[in-house]
Amino acid sequence: PERLLQSVEKACRQSIEASNPFLLLRADEAQLILKKLTERELEILKLVNKGMSSRVIGERLGISERTVETHRTSACKKLGTHTTAEILKLFEIAGFD
Repeated sequence: PERLLQSVEKACRQSIEASNPFLLLRADEAQLILKKLTERELEILKLVNKGMSSRVIGERLGISERTVETHRTSACKKLGTHTTAEILKLFEIAGFD
């Protein structure tokens, strides 16, 4: 029974971590992850964090919506994120506005 309980706890912990990869991340670790981004990618994600759409970001930065999407996709790959919610969580942990 003890081994079974340990296995179940381990599986539960792995499931939680897989569904929320930033759950146990510290601020300094999140900041280090964000340093993987180029200045433009970080600039775009900060605007995403403020709730702006790709179209609005493109207009604001003087680039096409498609270019915004390309930078955003590249940033997500570098960060290992798949959703805007994950990006926002990473920014929150890192202490970015």
